[in-house]
Amino acid sequence: MRRDKSTGSVQSILNVGLLALCLVLLASNLVLLRQAKAVERNNEALRHFALEIKAGARVPPLEGVDLAGNWARIGFDQQKPLLVFVFSPRCAFSDRNWTTWSALSPVPEQRVRVAYVDVSKTADAAYLRAHPTGNALVIAKPDARAITSYNLSMTPQTILVDSQGTVLKVWSGVLTASDVADIRASLGQAR
Repeated sequence: MRRDKSTGSVQSILNVGLLALCLVLLASNLVLLRQAKAVERNNEALRHFALEIKAGARVPPLEGVDLAGNWARIGFDQQKPLLVFVFSPRCAFSDRNWTTWSALSPVPEQRVRVAYVDVSKTADAAYLRAHPTGNALVIAKPDARAITSYNLSMTPQTILVDSQGTVLKVWSGVLTASDVADIRASLGQAR
């Protein structure tokens, strides 16, 4: 069978064009991959900066609506620091912290006050029966000032605020045994 020269040259041109298209797609994918890795690195670097309140920040009293629909406010006590547990009923990591938070919740002789804050604004009485808070204040719907001041944008967080309204420490994510020891040491409750 005889091949026509024009058919052969058309196939060669198509092959070269297809090869060039493949090279362009490969180069584009490599550029996109590099950009994705850079974005991932930047996001990881900014994650704590953007989402977590920093130690040393001054915050106002914590305010919002409690589960009964009443306005609630936890001001600063000249004697006791405030331990804030930031959660969402939709967050599995918050659930993993709940046992630890319950163990850290106040008993009358402790020198700390505790508040639970639901950033999703979806907690209800049934949820809190399954996740006991002891006698701690629960802010079911934090006000805008609290959301901004405490940077309540991620869960779970554990925030320690001194008696004057200065953030002492912040623990983000699921608490480890080391974190719990650090919290207790910060509260003067070595166990």
